Amino acid sequence: MEAVKSALDQTLDILHKQHCEKRVALVTFSDQVKLYGDGLKEPLVLQDTELLDPDHLKSQGEDQPLPRPLSETLHALKEKIHCLEESGATALGPAALVSIAIASKSPGSKVIICTDGRANTDLGNLEDISEEYAYQSSKLYYSNLGDLALQHSVVVSVVTIEGTNCRLPELGQLADKTGGKVNIVHPLKLADEFQSILEEDIIATNVKLKVFLPLTMYFLYEGDQQSVLEKSFGSVTSDTVLSTEFNIYSSKIKEVLRFSQLPIQLHLTYTLPDGRSRWRILSLRRPVTNDCSTALESIDLSVLQIHSVQFSARLAMEGYVSEARNVALELKALIDMVMRHEKYEAPDVVYEDWENSMAPIYEDLQEYMKEDSSGKTEQDSHREVPVVKTFSDEMATMIFHMKRAKNKVLSKLGN
Repeated sequence: MEAVKSALDQTLDILHKQHCEKRVALVTFSDQVKLYGDGLKEPLVLQDTELLDPDHLKSQGEDQPLPRPLSETLHALKEKIHCLEESGATALGPAALVSIAIASKSPGSKVIICTDGRANTDLGNLEDISEEYAYQSSKLYYSNLGDLALQHSVVVSVVTIEGTNCRLPELGQLADKTGGKVNIVHPLKLADEFQSILEEDIIATNVKLKVFLPLTMYFLYEGDQQSVLEKSFGSVTSDTVLSTEFNIYSSKIKEVLRFSQLPIQLHLTYTLPDGRSRWRILSLRRPVTNDCSTALESIDLSVLQIHSVQFSARLAMEGYVSEARNVALELKALIDMVMRHEKYEAPDVVYEDWENSMAPIYEDLQEYMKEDSSGKTEQDSHREVPVVKTFSDEMATMIFHMKRAKNKVLSKLGN
């Protein structure tokens, strides 16, 4: 607790110095949830049966007044933080809902959830999940919270303390869906982590993307085999990267090869920080070839590497562990072909960094696959498997990091 209080104190000082117009609200949770808001009034305390009612919690958060700018609330917030004490249970589930509801009134807001223990009250309980029904219920709760945050362009990050087990495979969904961060941090490095989360500038909110392929093609691992892909991102930063994969219907290959180019169109809608809405349409024509050498020369290796990290991590986190490893191996083979091509010129260190970053998929997941293989029938092979329930916090954190892979973080993933 002392480390958390010190980190919050430092973070507020830095935020006040750099962006004193920002607005900050404080919510704490034990066996109660206390809404301190901007610290200028006595906290609203939610407890007992109130913590069992999602609608009540949501309305209480939405009814909170907009915090005053930090230039007016710094000292009040610090006083509240200095008086915080550890006590009781961990009503993280209700607190997360209330916090997202408060932030939802201002699209582009950030929620940072910091905990050193598992949620262990009824709503969103991650302590008593031995029964499959209880596990699926809590998993769905945090998934729905992620959807709520995404709907209002709220970015949620989850920070836990080294040496604790907080069930990040489920709790981390909040960050994964909204573009936030998931990290396990040493208590003395909490201030650095908070600052890292806050310094990522959001450049657009309510971001929605629609991609159109020719009817001869379809997207892989995106639900039904369709030629149209729709995605919502909530908020994005300048280095947000999305990758996906598509294929040609086997019966349409000859038809596709009759063309020298194929059309692809992207529709992008978003809202700028100043509230202006924008709509962009990008129409592209991509060349078609059945010559392997020509195709290899045209591949952007950095794009392929980022895609391999993101895509295989996504499949693993969705429970498709075997598919994740297979996809990773297939993409590795393609990347090896690119590197063996006579015109390849990139330094070997690029490949080494990428290969290190893929180690959890190649190596660590192999153990989970062995554990999951016993008793699994062929009929189960394409179903979501419960193997994610066995992921440690450390494994889940690594996979969530991989799903957010970008050029500048490939080397960090390998360390």
